[in-house]
Amino acid sequence: MMRRAFQVALLCAPLAGTVTGLALAAPKRILETSFLVLPNEPAGVVGEVPPASDFRAMAGNVEFEVRSATRAGDLKTIVVFDLASIAREGLAALIDQARAMQPELRQMRNVSLFVVSTEWTQFHKTFEFGPGQTYEYFLPETESAAGDRAGPPLSPGQLPWAAQGGFSLDSFRGLAEILRSERGPVRVLWIGQNFGWVTPPHHAADRFARTPWQEQDVLERKVPFYSAFAPLDAFTQAGADFWPIVWLSGLSGPDRNFRSDLKQASDIAQYLGGEANTCSGDLAGCLKSVLKKSSRDGWIIRIAGPPVDWTNDTAKLLHVWYAPNRAVLDLKRPFVRLKQPKVWVLERRVGAKRVPTIPGTAPPVPLFDSIDLSGRAGCGVSKGSETEKLEMTAIVPDAFVPGLRAQVEVIGEQMELHNRSTPKPVLVRETWQGAAEMCVDLPPTSQTKALYRIVVFNPEAGWAGVGFLPVSDVIHNRSRL
Repeated sequence: MMRRAFQVALLCAPLAGTVTGLALAAPKRILETSFLVLPNEPAGVVGEVPPASDFRAMAGNVEFEVRSATRAGDLKTIVVFDLASIAREGLAALIDQARAMQPELRQMRNVSLFVVSTEWTQFHKTFEFGPGQTYEYFLPETESAAGDRAGPPLSPGQLPWAAQGGFSLDSFRGLAEILRSERGPVRVLWIGQNFGWVTPPHHAADRFARTPWQEQDVLERKVPFYSAFAPLDAFTQAGADFWPIVWLSGLSGPDRNFRSDLKQASDIAQYLGGEANTCSGDLAGCLKSVLKKSSRDGWIIRIAGPPVDWTNDTAKLLHVWYAPNRAVLDLKRPFVRLKQPKVWVLERRVGAKRVPTIPGTAPPVPLFDSIDLSGRAGCGVSKGSETEKLEMTAIVPDAFVPGLRAQVEVIGEQMELHNRSTPKPVLVRETWQGAAEMCVDLPPTSQTKALYRIVVFNPEAGWAGVGFLPVSDVIHNRSRL
């Protein structure tokens, strides 16, 4: 199966017209694209990539130049754990496997991890640290907390938001925005169980809006604006290809939606240059297999030609093939436009209505290696100090001290948020027993019956310590100094 990942750049040719008094010609725009392909069979010597002159490329009816062909080798990689698309009975197994393998993933070069989820409890919560930085911690869940869940497990399709794509689609669009700053090729490995969000059923909010009522097949090169295919220019510009991994662990029986989900996964993989895979339980083995195959067998093809645009939501057809033998490589797939339009126009009885581009939400960075935070009120400041701060001592593994961050929230009696701060933890002392004491400043509050929720974390290590401390304890400790 042939695949590709795009990398786009606009290049300007030298200006024409150099005689004084004559207007300079407009610079010639060039669309340069690098993409990853998986050949069907070797061409000549196994392991060698044919020269660029052996390849041909067309975008629509326009011929493109093939500038280079090289081995894929080591590529930038993004791994997304789509917990929002997984049935509840399969969540624990996936989180446990992700927690076990994340240290190895983080040690690999050019690997970023993200997570998409829906359950907000004291064991599982998202939080923001500065602009554009969102994290989520996963504390091991106690038996009592797990038993508090009422009713049978919900499948992703039963979630109200799932009918319109929901959290997975929002995060896919958000990831597209993140990718705009990347330079590809980039592999995106998306692990999920339900891929119905790729082209969710659409029901027009306005009955006069002339928008489709049924799904449209991306293989027919139709891209409805409400689907996951609308923001794909960002993937094109970043040189990203999409490898869906359909997670099957935790299913009690044959899932009637499996074939549909696999088709949706295959559709977006074909559109974005990856390959759909299934994983029945060994997540580490599944990821290693995909990474090894794309790095070992893939080729990076770089082509250039005039900019390509869409008309009436129909993408041009990109065709790349190996001229001596098309059985080796014969890629045909939709091509995307250079720039995404910012609005769509819906025709109504009262006239046209402009609809803004549907925004996305950036997926959080997972902190699977999370623990209950140990600590105490105060930092051992002696009485009579120049300042009387609200502080606490957090006890953390000494290996995570470099790069340690913190976020503190004031939570009221009804669990409402009153205040938030991001103090910098300060090393007090090392215990020489594998731990260190860190002083964390706490924000002032008049809510004496409230709680401080403290998260100290190291994003590079994927580690977090999460704890709760009564505000009254902190105030009482200060009054004793």
